[in-house]
Amino acid sequence: MLTIGIVSYEHPHVLRYVPAFLSHPETKIAKICGIGANVELAKRDAERIGCEFFETLEEHFFEGLDAIYLASAPDRHVEIVKMASEKGVHILCDKPIALSREEADEIIGTAERAGVTLMVPFNTRWQPAVRKAKELLQGDIHYVYAIKFGMNPKTIENFDSSWFFDRKRAGFGGFGDIGMHMVDAIRFLVGRDALSVYANVNEDDHYGEAIIEFKNGALAYLVSGWTNPVGTAPWMRATLEILSDNAVVLINKPLYEPVSDFCITKECTEFSDLGRVDILSNVTEFVDCIIEERDPVITGDDAKAALEIILASYRAAESNSKILFSS
Repeated sequence: MLTIGIVSYEHPHVLRYVPAFLSHPETKIAKICGIGANVELAKRDAERIGCEFFETLEEHFFEGLDAIYLASAPDRHVEIVKMASEKGVHILCDKPIALSREEADEIIGTAERAGVTLMVPFNTRWQPAVRKAKELLQGDIHYVYAIKFGMNPKTIENFDSSWFFDRKRAGFGGFGDIGMHMVDAIRFLVGRDALSVYANVNEDDHYGEAIIEFKNGALAYLVSGWTNPVGTAPWMRATLEILSDNAVVLINKPLYEPVSDFCITKECTEFSDLGRVDILSNVTEFVDCIIEERDPVITGDDAKAALEIILASYRAAESNSKILFSS
């Protein structure tokens, strides 16, 4: 049984990861620290769970813990990862891993030197349809068309998400926030590093588009951001079209649909009743890699690569030019 600490209730993903850790047979939430926004929510959860509550983050918070789920705004990730690593505590750090490549390198290096597991929980690659596509597609992937839109954080009831709209704290807006999940999924499917990116992001950074070229010649076209028009599904809407040497795969609503070896058409009207396999899959992978003493399938380097593609997309949009990645 792994003893888990929850650090911060700033990221709305905490609303799904706390129940996932509570439901996992190999984890027990022992401590919650409410630094940052939504302190009262963190305190209520601690009372409901029956665990210790901390208003400030101090070294003794990490004593007796095996791992933490880090749900603070990313501007505090470097500081908190250092504190956890020094105590030998493993880290599930929500995305983005950092605000810059330099910070990402510092976080990865800190965890490596301490010998602790560092994993970033990207959701889309765990969806059954995406994993089935990876299994079915053989040979090189030539083209990926990806659309992913998610809930504007302002619309989450009774939850303070104001840091999302502060570029100094969040790093970017809707395009980067939602697009990063799909960038990781595209990298997972293509299996290669990016070569270049060209992008366009709208003025308020609620949405944008990017053309990503990979080192095997594959092209990915990504459209992503925050949107909640009336009639859309809660939280997220996603579509993937993938062209490889042997097949074309079209995935609609990968967040919720079951899959088989055959095409499935299924219209979902009540998404909230269907569950999210991706959250529990991330938690299970994090727990398993700690117990089995192996690297997680989503490493700090994967998170850094996704961050670099997103940051380069913004530079491309600002300069109206293609950005090349160093080899």
